[in-house]
Order: sequence, then structure tokens, then C-alpha cells
Amino acid sequence: MKQNSTCDELERRVQELEKELHDARFLTEEIMTYMTEGLVLTDMQGTVTFINQRLLEMLGYLPGQIIGKSWLEMVPPGQLAIARAAEARRAQGHTDRYEIVLRRKNGHEFPVMIGAGPRFDKHSGEFIGTMGVVTDISERRQAEDELRKYEWLIEKEIPPADTDAPAFETVYGDITALNTRRLILEGVGKENLKEMAADVMALLDTSLAVYEANGDYAYGVFKSSWCQFMDTASFHLCGTKDVGKALSCGKWLCHDNCWNDSAQTAMVSGKPSDIECVGGIRLYAVPIFAEKKVIGSVNIGYGNPPQDDDTLARLAEKYHIDLDQLRAKANAYKPRPEFIIELGKRRCQHMARMIGKIIERRQAEKSRQKYQKDLEKRNHFIQTILDNLPIGLAVNSIDEGQAIYINKQFEQIYGWPREQIKDIDTFFYKAYPDPAYREKIMTRVFEDTASGDPEKMAWDGVEITRQDGEKRVVSAKNIPLQEQNLMISTVQDITENTKLQNQLLQARKMESVGRLAGGVAHDFNNMLGVILGHVEFALEKIGENHDLAAGLKEIQTAARRSADLTKQLLTFARKQIISPRPLDLNDTVESMLNMLRRLIGEDIDLVWKPAAHSWTVKMDPSQIDQILANLCINARDAIAGVGRLTIETGKKTFDEQYCRENAGFIPGDYALLSVSDNGCGMDRDTLKNLFEPFFTTKEMGKGTGLGLATIYGIVKQNSGFINVYSEPGQGSTFNIYLPRFAAEGREPGDIPREKTAAAGTETILVVEDEPAILRMTCMMLEQKGYTVLPAATPAEALEKVENHSCAIDLLLSDVVLPEMSGRDLAGQIMGLCPGIRILFMSGYTADVIAHQGVLDDGVAFIQKPFSMNDLLGKVRHALDHDPGHG
Repeated sequence: MKQNSTCDELERRVQELEKELHDARFLTEEIMTYMTEGLVLTDMQGTVTFINQRLLEMLGYLPGQIIGKSWLEMVPPGQLAIARAAEARRAQGHTDRYEIVLRRKNGHEFPVMIGAGPRFDKHSGEFIGTMGVVTDISERRQAEDELRKYEWLIEKEIPPADTDAPAFETVYGDITALNTRRLILEGVGKENLKEMAADVMALLDTSLAVYEANGDYAYGVFKSSWCQFMDTASFHLCGTKDVGKALSCGKWLCHDNCWNDSAQTAMVSGKPSDIECVGGIRLYAVPIFAEKKVIGSVNIGYGNPPQDDDTLARLAEKYHIDLDQLRAKANAYKPRPEFIIELGKRRCQHMARMIGKIIERRQAEKSRQKYQKDLEKRNHFIQTILDNLPIGLAVNSIDEGQAIYINKQFEQIYGWPREQIKDIDTFFYKAYPDPAYREKIMTRVFEDTASGDPEKMAWDGVEITRQDGEKRVVSAKNIPLQEQNLMISTVQDITENTKLQNQLLQARKMESVGRLAGGVAHDFNNMLGVILGHVEFALEKIGENHDLAAGLKEIQTAARRSADLTKQLLTFARKQIISPRPLDLNDTVESMLNMLRRLIGEDIDLVWKPAAHSWTVKMDPSQIDQILANLCINARDAIAGVGRLTIETGKKTFDEQYCRENAGFIPGDYALLSVSDNGCGMDRDTLKNLFEPFFTTKEMGKGTGLGLATIYGIVKQNSGFINVYSEPGQGSTFNIYLPRFAAEGREPGDIPREKTAAAGTETILVVEDEPAILRMTCMMLEQKGYTVLPAATPAEALEKVENHSCAIDLLLSDVVLPEMSGRDLAGQIMGLCPGIRILFMSGYTADVIAHQGVLDDGVAFIQKPFSMNDLLGKVRHALDHDPGHG
């Protein structure tokens, strides 16, 4: 038992010792890992077996990237001899401290102090490797360098390169005057560049140039007599005093070398350039960056001028200067220590950075100012749009209901200044003063908005009270932006629209009555016509003295009164209150042109062709507005895409003969208002029903059918008449004739004396697809002695030309015909009858026909409707002049 107890005690003691050993090792590794100095362990071959965290941070490696590699891989080639000698000493058992340069993973080198000693096997005592403690001495080395520099500066007081050199001015003057780019010159300023250059020249006392990106000089200075002498000599090699020519001649050695070889190299590469100067020293150039873009360079000359006679002799020959003078300039320069040169280079780099920063700040300031101006313009633009929107707009916070923005239209609709509408509660209180109505509106608005349904957040026909007490009807809508905690509210004043809708409903009711009345009156008038006609025949047959004559006259009187009743019923259907007054038709139309152009849009060209000295009419000017607005809207809808609309005025006198041949026309003077378009046109069935109330060819919901009925009522109400000319695909022309105002001249019906119509015996081919017009035209011509060949189609016309044995003197043809156009028909007939004259007729205006390319300039043309005198005059003129063209 005692033996077992002893064994257990020994085992427990061994475990305690192993734990203490483990803890000691762990503690040792922790200390080694996190000590403030670098620590590295290597084996006999210099392979790294351990490296602590601090040394890994110095070198920039991860643990797995160092362990197992040779320590010498962290040593630059130039330092390997030092490292190997130290390793050899440690293999011999020596411990030492030494300075060396190590290389980081990124390639950067830094100085360190290494305290290293050998490691031996604790049992055999043999050398097994090295342990090194590494301290980064970069800051100490830098401080020592700075201290040495300041000691030199204090001791030497930076003597000038040449104490005998006077203040120097170049023979070519201020070269920066030729600077065209001026980014650095003006962005930094000459005085600032001078101060920066003085910092560099205080150390080197040689030369410095600042270039723009295009090679223009922003600044230049020569301090040493050597640099002054060489630059002056190389300028004289150019053989010109013109600096601009000298810069480009290729002989200005100092300039060419400094710009072409040094500055451009630095700017292209984006790195400092250090090259030998053609003038015997060296050139150092640093690119200037602004916003990551090269904008120029800073160049300095540095180093000692050559002292050997061979080099000086070559330079003297190359620059065409005296050797002794050159030697004297070389000897006058006081050499600079290497660290001063390096400091000068650093100041040169600092100067380039400073210039870049200044330019960046200036550019940033310009950009900021431009952005500020653009922002102000945009804000003004947006504010102008918002303030001039035809709808009211308000923005408020959702959570607190505070008013954030209210536009002018919102103010105008509600009549309250935006300053007095601070929040939603204030708004409802002011806009809805009646408590009960206000509560009803607020409940509805809040419930609908809470639903989140966009359709519920729109309200029509809401009555509000303005600040002045006026009641208005509005249409409102809420648009919530939950993420932004904003509610956008739009409002439109629909008071007038509501009135117009009510008026439209009334107009539709009245037009319905008119449509019904028209249907009844049509049949009723037909019956009355039969009655009156038979009464008239009976009275003629029996005579006025017959016993039945009195009874027949009573029947005639009753029938006429019945006809008057139907007229009164139709008049009632288009009744309106008007204020007629004398109007100049040209002035009235011209005042509407801007509105009409907006109405029809930019794709349609509106052409205004006023007649000279148009006649005055007497009517309500609003009726002219109605006529033009309705006709222009119809023209717009009839034109697909780009088109043309022409408004013309003119004068027209109708004589008794014309009015006898054209029912509904009254003899007299009339002012013509014509509206023509090149849209889709209309067929005959459409033309028959054109002025009927509620008749429309537009899609459901696109038209009411009231527009042309309204025009018809207005024209008739003012004792005028309207003619429409249209063909499918050929556009439409509406000619409206309004009586000339009697106070200006003669009354309508005051008929001018008719001129005797010109007669003739020639043969005329008349082509017209409308039978009534064809018959009428042939009758007019035949009454005056002409031989007429009527044709209803182009095919019939061609057949008659081929079969007619005698010569045909004139073709009188409609422009728009079935099968082919009048122009094409004329072309074929001219091929059969080369000497034939051509006269076109059409209901379209000549302007529209020409616009569509139907007629060429100079072609004889007569406008429908025409009187016999008009027709015969045009026919006679066409026959008596040169043949027209088809």
C-alpha cells in the first residue's frame, strides 16, 4: 500500500511539473509574440522557425508567408553582405548589434537595428540557430538626417551659388506673357509661384521652371550665373529675338532639353524624371496633378557644373561661347551637399503638390460656384413651374401635418396666403368654416387616405369657402410618400368646368329638342309644301274672282303660319343670348391665332391669309371664336401627324342668277371666312348628316356632335350660309359667308348690276362626278352657245375624246374625281389633244390644292360655288390664252 501511495504521489508531482512547464512555455510564447520589438528565430540554415506579431507588422506579411523561408529573403541585395557577415559571427558564438535595411512585402525598404545572438542545444551544446530582436529605426534615422541638415544650414547659412552674380533679367523678357493656357499662371498667381520657387532656390540656387500642360511657361527663374549664362547662350543660337519663333525653332537647347526631355517625360509617365542636362548639370522634373490629371510640371536644375576642360570645351563649342568665361562660371558655383540636393528635390515635389492642391481648390470653388448657380437656376426653374402650374399643389408632413410647401395656384384657389396656412388643422378650419361640413369632409379625407387606395384618395365636387367668402367647387387628390413622411396634395378649381358641364347638359337637352323638332318639321314641311303647292296651282287655275278663291287663300295663310311655327321651333333649339356689334373680320381672326395654334398643336402648320381690306360684319365676336375653335379642333382631329390648316378671309358678291341656281343663297355682298385642312376628308354620307345635332364620326367619348351643329346655328342666326367641300383623303374646306354690315356699304340684297356673260361656240368637255352640278354647269354653257360634252367619270371623258370627231377646245374638270385625279386626267387628254386648254374647278381653296400638289402654279382654276358669269368669264379667259398644263 505504501509503495502504491508513493507512485501516486510521484505521478501527481510529474503532472504538476508538466503543467508548470506548459504554462511557462505558453507565457514565453505570449511574451515573444506580443513584445513591442520584432523577434525572429532561425535554424542553422537561416530558415525562419518563429516570427512574432510585431515583426510581421513591420514587414507586412502573414505568419504563413514567412515561416519556412530564408531570413535573407527579407534583405535587399545591397545589404546581403552585411547580413551574411552577421550570420557567420553568430555561428561562431558571437552576439552583436548592427544596423541594416530590410525590405517589406510591398518593396519599400526601411532601416532597423538588430540585436542577435546564437541559440545552442541545451543538452549537446551545439549551435542550432539564431535569435534576433529587430527595432525599426526609421524615425530615428529621419530625425538624425534632419538634425544634420539643420546643423549644415546653421553652420553654412546656405551661401549663394555665386556671390558675384547681379540681379538677372533674361534677354527675352517675361516668357510667361506668351502663356495661352494660364491655368497655373492665373490659378496660383505669379507672386505665389515666386514664393514657392524661392523655397527651392534657397537650397539649390540654380534654375526653376513651372510648365503648363501644353508647355507654356507659368513661371521661370535663373539664380546661378552658370544657368543664366548657358540659357542666354542657347537663346542666341536661335538667331531671332522673337520668343515665339525661338521656342519652336529647335535650337534653344536649354528650353528644348528642359521641356521635351525632362518635363514631358515626367508628365507622360506621371513620375519624377531625373536626367542629365545638355548644359552640364542635371534636370529634375515633377508632374503636377490636380484631380488625378496631369496639369503641368515643376522643373529644377541641380548639381555642380563640370570642372574638366574636355567637357567645358565641348560645351563652349556647342553653345558658341568663350571657354574661359564658361570655366569662370563653373568655378563660381558653390557645391551643395547631397542631402541638400535631396531636400531641394523634396521641396520641388512639395511645390508640385501645393500647386496641384491650389488648382484643385480653385477648380472645386469654380465647380461649387457653378453648381450653386446651376442649383439656383434649377430651383428657380422648378419654383417657376410649381408656381405657374394650372393646379394647386401643397406638401405637408404626414406625422405632424405641418405645411412644408404651398404654390401660388393653391393660394389663388383657396384665397388664403400660404403664411396663414401653418398646418392641416388650420387649413380645414379656414377652407370649411361650417363645423358640420368641416367634420364631414375631414372624416372622409382621413378615412380615404388611411385606406391607402389611390382611387379613394381623389375627391371631386368638394365645395370650399375662400377667404373672401366666395364658394368654389374643387377636385382634390392626395399622394402619400410614406418613406419621406410627406403628403402631396393637388387641387383644381372645377367651378367653371362644373358650370360648363351643366351648360353642356342643357345644350344637349336643347339640341335633342332641336333634333326631334327637325325630324318632325321635315315631314311636316313636306306636307305643307304639298298643300301650298296644290293651293298655288288651284289659285292660278280658277283665278282670284272664283267663289273658292277666298277659302283657298285661307288654307294658304294657315299653311304658311304652320311653316312659321316649325321655323320658330327650330330657332328655339339653338337659341342663345348674343351682343352683335360691327367687327373687322381680319382683326378678329388675327387676335385668335395664338390661341388656335396652341389648340391644334405644334405638328400642324397654321397659315393665315387675310384678304386686303376685308368687309365688316355685325355679330357677336364670341361667335367667331366658337366657329374657329370648333373648325380648328375638327381639323386637328382629321389630321394624322403633321399637316396644314389654312384660314382665309375674302369678299364675295352673289347676283340673282347665281342665287336662283343655288338654293339658300341670298343676293348681296358677303364676307368670306374659309377654314381648310389637308386631313382625312369626308365621304358623301358623312356630308349629308354633317350639321345634325349629335352626329359625329369620332370614337365614343371623343366627340359630342355639337360642334358643327353649333356653327350651323350661329351662321343661320346671323343670316349667313355655309358650304362644305370634302373628299376622302383630300381634306376639307368650310366656306362661311356672313352678310356685309349695311352701315359700311349696301345692304345684303342690294344687287350689283350684272355684266353680260361672254358667249362662245367652242366645244367644251365637262367632267364632274356630282350629277346635279354636272347638269347645272352644262346648262350654263349651252345657254351661251357652247357645245358641251358631259362626262361623269374620267373613263367616260377619255372615251368621248377618242370618239369625238371634231376638235375639243377646253377641258373643264373637277380636281377630285373617282378613278383618277383631275390632274392625271388632264395629262392623258393633252396626250390625245395637244392643243386643248385646261380649266380646273373645285370646292377646295386653291391654297390647299397647291399644298397637296394637285395643281401647278399658273393653272386656270375656278372656285365652287360659282355663278354663270363667273364660269363664263373663266371659260372665255382660258380659251383666249395659252394652253394650261395638267
